[in-house]
Amino acid sequence: QDIDSGLQIHAEIIKEEFERDIFIGNKLVDFYAKCGMLSDARDVFDGLEVKDDISWNSLLSGYADHMLDKESENLLEIMQFEGLDYVTLICALKFCGSVSDINKGRDLHAMIIKGGLEKELLIENALVDMYANNGALSEAKMVFNRIQGKDVVSWNTLITGYVENGFCEEALNFVEHMQMEGFIPDVVTYLSSLRACSKMGNLDEGQELHSEIAKDGYERDLFLGNALIDMYAKCGSLTLARAVFEDLPSQDVISWNTLISGYAKYGPAEEALCLLEQMEMMGFPLDAVTYISVLNACGSKADILKGQYLHAKAIEDGFDGNVFVGNSLIDMYIKCGLMNFQFMISFHGIIAYGYADYGLEKQVFYYLKQMQVEGISPDSTLFFCLFWSRVFNKSRGIT
Repeated sequence: QDIDSGLQIHAEIIKEEFERDIFIGNKLVDFYAKCGMLSDARDVFDGLEVKDDISWNSLLSGYADHMLDKESENLLEIMQFEGLDYVTLICALKFCGSVSDINKGRDLHAMIIKGGLEKELLIENALVDMYANNGALSEAKMVFNRIQGKDVVSWNTLITGYVENGFCEEALNFVEHMQMEGFIPDVVTYLSSLRACSKMGNLDEGQELHSEIAKDGYERDLFLGNALIDMYAKCGSLTLARAVFEDLPSQDVISWNTLISGYAKYGPAEEALCLLEQMEMMGFPLDAVTYISVLNACGSKADILKGQYLHAKAIEDGFDGNVFVGNSLIDMYIKCGLMNFQFMISFHGIIAYGYADYGLEKQVFYYLKQMQVEGISPDSTLFFCLFWSRVFNKSRGIT
C-alpha cells in the first residue's frame, strides 16, 4: 500500500470537510485497516455519523487480519449497544463465522432471540452461515429447519456449509430436497454440488449435474466451467475435463491451472507440460498454482531440463520466495535424482533469506557445517548473500 499518498488524500478530505461522508469514510477505514493502522481506522470509524455494513466489516476485518481479538470483541459489544439492527447483527455474525468465534456467535443468537429478530430471513440465513462456518452443523440445520420462509440463499448456505465441512453426500441430499420443494438451483448451488462431487470422486452424480447445468443454460458460465473441469479431473475423466475446457467461450488462469493440475496429478504428465506451453503462448501469466502443478509434472517425468527452465522462470517472476513453490522445486529435484542441488536450494533459502537477514549468525554457521556434512561446497552466490546481509544488519544496528 502507498501509505504516504493515502495520508495526503486524507488530509485533503479533511480540508474539504468530506471525512464524515459515509462512502469516503468507509474507504478511509478500509485503507487504514489494510495498512495495519488500526487506531487511525478506528478514529475515522468513530467519527462517522452513520455506519453501514461496509463500515463495520472494514474495521472488523482489519482487527481479524491482525489478530486483535480483544479489540474485535469490544467492537462487537459496541455493535450490540448501538442497537439490534440488521446491518450490525449480520455483520457481527459474519465476523464470528470468519474468525471461528462460536461462543460470541451464540451470545449474538441469544440477543437476537431476546430482541425478537429471530424470524427475520436475513438474520436467520446469517445464523445458518455463522454456525456452518464454525463447523456446528447440527445448530446450523436446527436454525435452517425453523426458517418458515426459506429462499434459495437459505438452502445454498446450508449446502455450502455441509460441503466445506466434508459432509458431501448429505449436501447433495439437501440439493435434492431443495428441488423437491420447488426451488430452482442457481450458480452457487451448482458450484457447491460440483465441489461435493469432486471431493467424493462421484463421476455419475457429476455428469448428472452437468446435464442439469446445460439444461438450465449455465454451461458457458466461466465459474461453473472451471468447477466442471475440476470435478471431471478429480473424478479421473481428463478427456471430459478437456472437452469442457475447450468448449468454454473464454478461459482464465484458473481454467488453465485446473486442467494442468489434473494432468499433473492423474497423467499423462507430459500433457500438463504441453498445456503449459500453450498457456504461455496465449499470454497467460503463470502464478504459484501453475508452478506447483507443472513442477509436479516435471518430477513425475524426471524432466530436469524443463524443471530447471521453470526454476529460472520462477525466479524471474518473483516466485522463488514462495514457500509452496520452493517445496515443489525441492521435490522436483529429488525426483529427478539431483539431491545435492535440492540441498543447495534448501540451504540457500534458509541461510540467505532467513537466518542471515535477521543476524542469527550461529544458526547460519550451523547450516554451513551441515552443507559440508552433506558434501556440498558453498558457492560464491551464498557468500555474496551472507556479505550483503551482514552489511544490512550492521546498518540496522544488528551485530
